[in-house]
Amino acid sequence: MKKNSNIINEMRLDFEEQIKKELAEIRISAENEVKDQIAHFKLSVQEAIKNCFLKAEQVSFALEKISSFDEYLAQIEKRFADLHISREWLTRAEIKFKEINKDVMFHLNLLKSLMKKKPKKRSVLSKRAPNQMERDSVLLLKKNNWTIEEICNGLNMTRGEVELLLELASKE
Repeated sequence: MKKNSNIINEMRLDFEEQIKKELAEIRISAENEVKDQIAHFKLSVQEAIKNCFLKAEQVSFALEKISSFDEYLAQIEKRFADLHISREWLTRAEIKFKEINKDVMFHLNLLKSLMKKKPKKRSVLSKRAPNQMERDSVLLLKKNNWTIEEICNGLNMTRGEVELLLELASKE
């Protein structure tokens, strides 16, 4: 029994020693594996940091471009506002030119009618009343500081017709 006990004790000691050796090998292997993983992780982190710096430069560049884009956009908006103001001014000027053109054409037609061969003045007993164009012409010429005599001569009307038209216009 003692012999058996010694054998068992020796086996146990051999077994413990074997386990210690295997544990030491596992520990060394694990330490080496962890060291390798740490080294690999360290390289990954360094690469990530390097990429972040590169990205930061790219982001900085992009932000500068966006900032300059905002400036360009503000300039474009100002130009559109100026263009809108100019367009409004041109529209008003065009309307005014059309009004002036209409007045000039009226005056030219009036001048044309005055320049035609002048027939003799109508007699006082003429049965025809002045037409609308003649009435407008009398008022326009008076507005342009023509004397009654000048109006009579220019439109081939009698003094009484001119005075009557002016009097009627002042009552309206």
